Amino acid sequence: MKSRKGVSSGVTVLGALLGIIVGAVAVGVSSGGLIGNKSPPMTTTETRTVVARPAGRETTTVTEKTFNIWTLTLTSTATRNDSQSSRSPSMNLEATQLLYFQGQTVTLVGSVYPPPPSSTGIALTTRNPLGVVVQVGQAETGITNGTFFYLLSTATSAGWTSGRYSVNATVGGQSATATFIYTASPSPRGPLLGLQVLAPPVVSAGQQVSIAILTSFPNGTLDDVTLWSAFAVLFPDGTFHNLCVPGAAPSTCTGTFGRIHAGFYQLVFALPGTAQRGTYYVEAAGSDSSGNSTRGAGQFSVP
Repeated sequence: MKSRKGVSSGVTVLGALLGIIVGAVAVGVSSGGLIGNKSPPMTTTETRTVVARPAGRETTTVTEKTFNIWTLTLTSTATRNDSQSSRSPSMNLEATQLLYFQGQTVTLVGSVYPPPPSSTGIALTTRNPLGVVVQVGQAETGITNGTFFYLLSTATSAGWTSGRYSVNATVGGQSATATFIYTASPSPRGPLLGLQVLAPPVVSAGQQVSIAILTSFPNGTLDDVTLWSAFAVLFPDGTFHNLCVPGAAPSTCTGTFGRIHAGFYQLVFALPGTAQRGTYYVEAAGSDSSGNSTRGAGQFSVP
């Protein structure tokens, strides 16, 4: 039997997380999920292909997500060798959700390797389905780990039509592109509390992981979570590890939780030095003082 550290008593977290991963029709706004519209029905499928080249210690992962008639493709390559410099220069970028509705904010998370010696501006260009530029912006990388986040406002011009959008990030000769689906109509469910889990795309074994949580309504109003029902990491070996939230017994969880301001939180925890390669999934769930519940998920990889 696999060891579990801090496994929550009701392992409904796993079922909810796997529901998000396999792309089942969702009814809420959450990271990596879809907002369901009863008419017409919306479906999503995901296909992931991993190609390993042992001689070069290189692994290429190609993920295709199909949502109705659109297909999004994300390709990432990780290279390992036995020299002091174990990773090749790389840049990653992805949206935290697949589908966005009119007026919602698109959150993108990315990273640059090697980390720059000081904050470096990342140029980001967003194009609509016709290739027309609808927004140009800039993000700053983290000083120590090269991670950056970018918030993209939708419906800011007539160019925001329904379809597949691309966001291209460039810096220092490197570039990365993320895609998402945008629907030029309000969410069919009306106001709904959303939760976004923001994690650095790549973390090395033994390093600290900084997770950011943002809870807000579609109009951008931030809202505090007053009761956390789940906050855990699913490791590649299938074990759950609870992260500490207010009220949790320290002996049953790991990490340090902090409230930055209303609707914005940070949790920092350390990966073991023996952490295995693969994808780690983070799930968070809770409710506000009015009883509005929300759930979200994010992920990071250990190369």
